[in-house]
Amino acid sequence: MKTSKILILFILSVFLFSGCQKNSGDWDDSNYLINDVLYPKNAKLKQVSGIESIKSGKVRSVVAEYEYDELGRISKVSQPWYETGNVIGVMSYDIYTYNDNSQLEKIMHYFYNLNAGF
Repeated sequence: MKTSKILILFILSVFLFSGCQKNSGDWDDSNYLINDVLYPKNAKLKQVSGIESIKSGKVRSVVAEYEYDELGRISKVSQPWYETGNVIGVMSYDIYTYNDNSQLEKIMHYFYNLNAGF
């Protein structure tokens, strides 16, 4: 009975250790690796896109575009306005305001109104 418990523990430990794998790719402390894609340190998000399908990976539309200030903080996030698949303007945008300590103080949301504009 004791031998079978030890054997079961040994088999379980072999499965656990064989399932652990190191991510592929070369990288150091100045870069980071996510899903085998190497990103430079302090990389900034430019846009979030909606895709047509996971298989094709084709971009259907841009959901949001990001702008940054001289200190690297988000300053504006805009959502493009599409008509018949083409960008015709900006549907809405957010302006980010920071205090003197670089802490986010306020996010102002502006939405386009067909009758009055922004």
